Amino acid sequence: GTGNVLVQVSNDGSGIEDSTAYFDYVPDEAVSSVFPAYGSAAGTTRVTINGQNFVNGPGLACRFGVSLGVPDYQSSGEVHCIAPFHEPGVFEVQVSNNGLDFSPS
Repeated sequence: GTGNVLVQVSNDGSGIEDSTAYFDYVPDEAVSSVFPAYGSAAGTTRVTINGQNFVNGPGLACRFGVSLGVPDYQSSGEVHCIAPFHEPGVFEVQVSNNGLDFSPS
């Protein structure tokens, strides 16, 4: 499911410590299209990434292969990203809401 849940910790498995820490479950982000589909290997191409469940937050990231671009949140269905310098070739474009877990392409 999705939603905000309280994080609780136990040192011995029997007592639960009070906590004010929360973890937010959100739907998985997904990429459905990328435009333009190509750009200069020197980077700086502004790419529009369409999909779903993008979250405007500090963990928002976009990745071209293994290289990170610069994301700019537009909506839950669109992110603009400045493509980084990259060797020529075809690479997956992915988005992450937390900077760790990237969408499948």
